[in-house]
Amino acid sequence: MTLKTTGTCTKIHKKSQSPAFKDLQIGDQIEFSIEIKAVGRNRRSHAAYIICLNPKTQNESKLSFNQIGKTLDCFEFEEINQDYEKVLDEIEAKEPEVFYAGGRWDLYKDGFMDAKREICDLLKKF
Repeated sequence: MTLKTTGTCTKIHKKSQSPAFKDLQIGDQIEFSIEIKAVGRNRRSHAAYIICLNPKTQNESKLSFNQIGKTLDCFEFEEINQDYEKVLDEIEAKEPEVFYAGGRWDLYKDGFMDAKREICDLLKKF
């Protein structure tokens, strides 16, 4: 099993030489993941490594918890909701007819499209 999250860079305090973070700009995303598995004496390494992938550059860093703490001190990140893109796609794919229950179609369709736009705009902010 793998734990995953994605963060959007909101501030840069100083540059990092770590490959995934090297060319990071405000607004860029980093995908963080770590496999849940035993580490320690019989597994050679006593550290668990977090894989950090910059999807924009495809650069990857494998950092221990100690290393990632130092690297993250160089930046500020905002965690993004992993499901928002899926939800956004589902909302954008829906047609007003799916929700229509009767009444004045012209009013319903205009209201639905306005609400759909507002919901999509809100989700993009997360």
